[in-house]
Amino acid sequence: MGSGVIYKERVDSFFKRNYGVDNEISPKCEITFGRERSEIKPQVDIFYLDKKPAEVNEGLLGRVVEDKSSSLQLRNIIHKYKDSSVNGFDAILFYKVDNQSVYFYGLSSIDKSSGIVKYSISTSDITNEEKLGGALCNVLSKLPTPAP
Repeated sequence: MGSGVIYKERVDSFFKRNYGVDNEISPKCEITFGRERSEIKPQVDIFYLDKKPAEVNEGLLGRVVEDKSSSLQLRNIIHKYKDSSVNGFDAILFYKVDNQSVYFYGLSSIDKSSGIVKYSISTSDITNEEKLGGALCNVLSKLPTPAP
């Protein structure tokens, strides 16, 4: 979202360095399911940093954050998106900056019943690889993925 433009370069370079097909250095994080804690390492094979479906705009993303009923519209757009590299996206990750915090949001197109996932870090921590990786990992690890 527009409020995060000044942090885009940092987040984009982190993705380019740490994610992609067979990238073994993607960040790990500790998550809790019920009473069980475990370490997880979500994988992202294909990601777009600049290119996006035309219908995905700042207005829609803002509505999704403020009003959960707009999630269905965003899910449908990313699920139906096609180009020469992808035939629909499994999820979308976006972020905004508010009150010295960077809020990362994730939404699955696979599980229509799941809600938006949110995790935040301080804007001063955006240059800290461990904290940025942990924030992204915490969002990505909660997004359902397709069965192999």
